[in-house]
Amino acid sequence: MDSGTFETSSFMTLNRARGIFWVGTNYRPMGELYDNGFLTVSRLRWGMERAYDSNIRAASKVLLKQKEAKLNSLLRKGAIPKTLDEARAVIWPFKTREIESGHSMGELIDSRELFKKDFGFAIDFARDECVRSAARILLSDMLRVENEKAQAPAGVLKVFSNRNYMAREREYISLRKGMFLGAFLVIALLILGVDVLWYMPKANWSVFFEVLASLFFHPLSAIITVLFLGIMAGLYFLLVTVLYKGLNKWVDRYDSRIENFRKGEEGEDRAVEAMREALDGSCCLFRNLVLPGGKQSDIDLVLVGACGVFVFEVKNWNGIFENEGTKWFAQRERKRKRRLLAKSPSVQGLGNAARLADFLAPDFNRNGDTKWVEPIVVMANPDVVFYEENPKVKIWRVEHLPEELGNLQCCCAISEKTQQEICGRLKKFYEDNSPLSH
Repeated sequence: MDSGTFETSSFMTLNRARGIFWVGTNYRPMGELYDNGFLTVSRLRWGMERAYDSNIRAASKVLLKQKEAKLNSLLRKGAIPKTLDEARAVIWPFKTREIESGHSMGELIDSRELFKKDFGFAIDFARDECVRSAARILLSDMLRVENEKAQAPAGVLKVFSNRNYMAREREYISLRKGMFLGAFLVIALLILGVDVLWYMPKANWSVFFEVLASLFFHPLSAIITVLFLGIMAGLYFLLVTVLYKGLNKWVDRYDSRIENFRKGEEGEDRAVEAMREALDGSCCLFRNLVLPGGKQSDIDLVLVGACGVFVFEVKNWNGIFENEGTKWFAQRERKRKRRLLAKSPSVQGLGNAARLADFLAPDFNRNGDTKWVEPIVVMANPDVVFYEENPKVKIWRVEHLPEELGNLQCCCAISEKTQQEICGRLKKFYEDNSPLSH
């Protein structure tokens, strides 16, 4: 049954909704996906709000209403979860890594903050039987999905990566930080050593101590000496404070850059995991691609598939942001004022897409395909809040990345030959041409 055979939303019944086919990454009847637990509350809400097909939007609304009513009646306090939806609604009780307790397991799975090892830990150590049961259900579902992907004719998504670009940058910044601190310490010790070596041979210590002792027998001289020593101590303390603040500022700057790269790497890992869930071996994903020529930065993710070539700019930001066209603004906390960001993810994505399209132009032209690369911004932090108005570049949330990929319209599809040639060229930039699992 094809989804296009139905009328739009106002005539959508439950039976018709069950017959509508879901998006391309899991192109099966929504009733079947609803029954096996794939169509969770979160996915149905996404389908109702963002699916391109109006029939999917209408069917999602009908099925969501039924699912929420069923959950409200079945998920009683203290009840042991038996279905996937019930398991997803159970609250995660542990605080691990950067995960705060109090979120449902389903939310943490969608945001790529819980993994198979976390559910194994919960099965072994959770005190609450509800948590243990939910962990068993969710772990079993994860393994089922992975087995289905592995047994599919195309296999699992091929992910290519050199030694991680972000890790190299962190090591480089850490090295610079160490060299800076080491140079500061060496210079300080050298100055102290030169002073000691310069004054020690010339000092007449006996005369010095005689003069110092005589001063204490004259009250005025003693007061002057104390004041002098106090002023010198104050100047010394001021100098040390200024140097310390300057040194601390430099260290904080290095630490901030290292932390930013760590968060960026974490965001990319979440995006890769989401793509592995949605795509199979017919697609290739390239991490941290660095094109030849110039000193351009890396491209976070490049996806090559039958629907075309996509450049992903991944941002693991936290806070409140606004996007207008290509401009991005950050809202200040507790203030209504906003600050224009110097680096726009939309501009970065457009620039990277243009560079990659120019680089791949011979492959497109040789096979008669349109030179076309689409940029997409991925918000990898599930807690981020952002608003968009006439965006020049699509913005996706990582928790709905599989659905967004299935939502793509293949109007700019490339031939299989072009896809193979592009993947072949890009693989040459990696030390190991075998796909890496993440």
